[in-house]
Amino acid sequence: MGQLVFQATAGGQVALVGPNPSASFSLNVPAVSGTLVTTGDTGTVTNTMLASNAYTAPGTIGSGTANSGAFTSLSATSFTNTGTDTATKFIPTGSSVTGNGLYLPATNSLGLSTNGTNALYIDASQNVGIGTSSPATKLDVVGTIRASQSLAFGTNGTSGVGTIYSDSNWGCLITAKQASPALADFMWQNGSSVERMRIDTSGNLLVGCTANTNSGGFILYKDYDAVNSSSLDIGHITGSASGNRYIRFQYAGSTIGSITQTGTTAVLYNTTSDYRLKENVKPIQNALATIEALNPVSFTWVDGRPDDGFIAHEIQAIIPNCVTGEKDAVNEDGTPKYQQMDNSGVIPFLVKAIQELNAKVDAQAAEIIALQTKVGT
Repeated sequence: MGQLVFQATAGGQVALVGPNPSASFSLNVPAVSGTLVTTGDTGTVTNTMLASNAYTAPGTIGSGTANSGAFTSLSATSFTNTGTDTATKFIPTGSSVTGNGLYLPATNSLGLSTNGTNALYIDASQNVGIGTSSPATKLDVVGTIRASQSLAFGTNGTSGVGTIYSDSNWGCLITAKQASPALADFMWQNGSSVERMRIDTSGNLLVGCTANTNSGGFILYKDYDAVNSSSLDIGHITGSASGNRYIRFQYAGSTIGSITQTGTTAVLYNTTSDYRLKENVKPIQNALATIEALNPVSFTWVDGRPDDGFIAHEIQAIIPNCVTGEKDAVNEDGTPKYQQMDNSGVIPFLVKAIQELNAKVDAQAAEIIALQTKVGT
């Protein structure tokens, strides 16, 4: 069969009308090797007229597979879906967001709006913005990103270098699988890309240093010197001066104790003892009697270790400040809440007791000299 031509004369129109003119009319165009073209269009072509749902250019109707086409060029004032979702808008370049759907906010860019507000934006450089129409990177999100499981970073599906950046005030986090250091789990850097903290593949936490060499940093790690043991190491570099802190203890912003370096071979365990913090200062009385009341003992711990010292509740009755906790106390679950003590609280009484003994010795020596003098005369 040859061509089937519909032609109107004298400026008339050729109309294809369905059985019910008041209902929508579908024109189904089978796949052809050419293009079905309309010319001289001045009206609006709606997608309900197109079986392929493809609109490639004004005046040209594509013949692709039904419902799989795409809108590739828009020049009309708007393109409105005449189906059930009458709020969907396809808005040309330069127009503002007024509805839900795709829009063209600028040349070579694409946007997606919901409820009249920009939801997603792709600019001319293929930067994607969520919550922003000015993405500065490949993915720029204004708001919170949440992953129910994990985030993976890499190249071409492999585990390459991955980085999560925050702003310059907070620095960034570099994830695992990198060349140097090899397979580091996490590294935290400052805004100048200087490493500040790391968790290595052994689970060691390194702060201020890049390896567990105990030099110039803080390390929390499994102790390589002992089996089933872990330790906290704080290192000072060569040349560090005496008095530099290893640990500082504070209360309400004020230092109340510290552990500091002394020389290159020892540490000092310090607690605040400034005279300006003390009132009602007076000599200890009857220190010798206090020392005599103490009960130094030898004992064996429940783990089998022999030791020497005091029983906490016994010394608590004599020098209360040496002991914390109460005798026979238990936790809510009934387990023992053990007492603890600081033996250094005994030292002032020991010193004063020695002074009292020395005074007695001096007094007795004076008496002996006096007797010798008396006998000699």
